[in-house]
Amino acid sequence: MAFYKIKPITVLSQKGTGQLAQSVVDRAIITVLYAAGILEEYDRLFNSTVGNYVFQKTNFNPRPHISKARRESIVAGHLNASSLLYSIKDDASRSKEERYDVTLVTEPLHWHNDSSRSVGGVGLENYGAVVTYSEVKQLLRPVNGEDNRTAEENEDSISSLYLLMLTMHELGHIFGLFPYSGPANASDEDLKQAHCQNECVMYWTFNEEMLKKIRGWPFCPSCLAKLKEFFLKP
Repeated sequence: MAFYKIKPITVLSQKGTGQLAQSVVDRAIITVLYAAGILEEYDRLFNSTVGNYVFQKTNFNPRPHISKARRESIVAGHLNASSLLYSIKDDASRSKEERYDVTLVTEPLHWHNDSSRSVGGVGLENYGAVVTYSEVKQLLRPVNGEDNRTAEENEDSISSLYLLMLTMHELGHIFGLFPYSGPANASDEDLKQAHCQNECVMYWTFNEEMLKKIRGWPFCPSCLAKLKEFFLKP
């Protein structure tokens, strides 16, 4: 079986991002790669220690791009998600590296220049995604004096599950699932139709009931098949 589109995955984090949030995002990446059947290939190519999934390190600094997204926001207190996504994509220094970027931010996002719609993230096929955990940031912040057991329990909380599924959803977009998200002024119905119609991590929105239903196996059979196809050479 021959694979392609295998590129290092880099997590770019805004200053102040908590360790627990970063670990949840790493877990989301591992889960998606496992579901796609390429985790062993990633381990072989990019990890020196089997079982220690440390993704590519980079000196790339997202801070100026986050500042630009803040300046170009049309919603007070939000970052312009599409501005941030494309600003990083088009950075001259980044263009020298073949990789997928997942940018994790602590501030709320709105969709793009012509839409004030709040979003949890945006993803661009074959490139990368921006994800925010602003809605659950306080719930993912460790309490003073918490022990390791409490931290592990927090990883299984609804807040962590939300960030896990949100990151997996945007990774799905990166890896070819429902790359078209609807017109610029998309309604809720437009967004729903532009996503998977099943109980699946690629559904257009989440609630607690769905999160609990899909936590065991997030991708529906149709999305899982398409996810695997993304990495298979024709």
